[in-house]
Amino acid sequence: MWPLDSNDLPSALGGGTLLRIPRRHRADALQEAWVAHLTGQDPSAAVWAYVKRTDRAERKSQSFSQLDEDQQRRIFFETAG
Repeated sequence: MWPLDSNDLPSALGGGTLLRIPRRHRADALQEAWVAHLTGQDPSAAVWAYVKRTDRAERKSQSFSQLDEDQQRRIFFETAG
């Protein structure tokens, strides 16, 4: 990922906002900010809505190691066929 600085941000979004966005979300959050800015919406609200939405989706998803043995076995045999 390229280095982002305050010059990459829409004018309505403060530079301190970039520092508070989790690094794994920065590039996509920047795109959300620009889309909001270009459509006349609040870039800051769009960024935080994106970050919250993405964090919720990540918390909902389970990794294979979090599944119990029966679930792992079922998935293994479904994909092994």
